[in-house]
Amino acid sequence: MTRLPAIACLAGATLLAFAAGAAPAADQPAPDQDPDVAEVRAYQLTQEKIDKLAAANEALSKLTKADPALRRQMENDDDDRSIEQMTKNLATKYPRAAKAIEGAGLKVREFVVLELAFTNDLLIVGLKRQGLLKAYPPGTITAENIAFVEQHYDKLKALADQFEADDGADDGDE
Repeated sequence: MTRLPAIACLAGATLLAFAAGAAPAADQPAPDQDPDVAEVRAYQLTQEKIDKLAAANEALSKLTKADPALRRQMENDDDDRSIEQMTKNLATKYPRAAKAIEGAGLKVREFVVLELAFTNDLLIVGLKRQGLLKAYPPGTITAENIAFVEQHYDKLKALADQFEADDGADDGDE
């Protein structure tokens, strides 16, 4: 398990809905007012950060493959509702995971934000490349991240596919 379920869930559901312009759930602030969404959308991707993300995900994958009980516990943890909560949970509930992330050169909070920004921006650029978006929705991705992801799309997509393959490894039910 390289990507935390809550990260994948938040990025895949919340940010996709916001990117597509869907209305937020009644108990969530509007995307433009949600500080987590604003932070993720403003986060600048660089090759150095992507390299650290890959190293952190590899370290997490090794850790959870070596400890299936930890993997199951992290997969079943649904307490993560915000960047702050994800960061707190990693640091307090899963100190070995936090140490693995930090060993890759990232603070836990930056890992969470980076993972969300990577997922969000790759998804948005991918939708545009597939013709599912005619233009980038305003405020969903920075011009700098558009340029970065477009320039490195194939490499970033392959990295995301590797993250997914590592997630599914040893599941037995996928």
